[in-house]
Amino acid sequence: MKRWACRFVIFLATFLVGTALSVIVFVQESKVVPVSEIPTADFRYDVEAEYEADFEQWASEEESRFTVQLLEIGEGYHGDEVAARTGETWFGLFGNEHGSEVRRTKVIVKPAEDPVVDSPGEMTGKSVRVRGKDQPVFLFRNADFIKEGRVLTLSARSDRYDHNETFYLSNGFERTYRLGENEYRLWVTGGANSLRLNLSTGDTQQLVFSVAAIGDATWDLIWVGDIDGDGKLDLLANLPTFYNFGQTRLFVSSKADPGKLVKQVALFHTTGC
Repeated sequence: MKRWACRFVIFLATFLVGTALSVIVFVQESKVVPVSEIPTADFRYDVEAEYEADFEQWASEEESRFTVQLLEIGEGYHGDEVAARTGETWFGLFGNEHGSEVRRTKVIVKPAEDPVVDSPGEMTGKSVRVRGKDQPVFLFRNADFIKEGRVLTLSARSDRYDHNETFYLSNGFERTYRLGENEYRLWVTGGANSLRLNLSTGDTQQLVFSVAAIGDATWDLIWVGDIDGDGKLDLLANLPTFYNFGQTRLFVSSKADPGKLVKQVALFHTTGC
């Protein structure tokens, strides 16, 4: 065979092998990862909109894993988002940084218009409040590690409709809180499309929660203090993993794993439109 013919054969073989490898690599990199395989604290919500139903199912399953139940005062909830019923006894955190306490209260759940799905005259949604004039920062039950009585509150949003920008947990947020002799630092870092909530005191630092591809979701701080009475920092924050979700998460120190500062013990999940 002539030299030019040999060179052509070698070139053609190299081209075909390279093309095949490129196709294999492309297929591997484009593989869709099942929702069940996505890590529980570092989600990648950079998928197409049709996957929202899968993430909704995942969020509901996550909420059901916690024994402690959370609830917030408000209106316009979808009917299946509120498990409480009128007359039930829940515990509420009442007050603010000027004085707060945990006490028993009776919940009132009423039919309400669901602004997303209801036609005129329909009331498939629910509203939540408690008896009396004072309304709690949040409600909870099945938390035997939280006792009734005075609670130290260091920061508190007035209600779930309080859109004060000082509570936005955006990239660059940083606050310090003093609890007894300890000073805690709470701050948010991230990239162009990610957020990481960090907490530290002394030589201990913890990545509390993170989302790798957060999209248009926004985070905000609801409450900071010591709700379990162990002299260490606890916090409640809305940390959604998808733009159309509200996900209030309670982190307490008394349940923290060794070497950690807090652990999530409850989730209240709601969906927007």
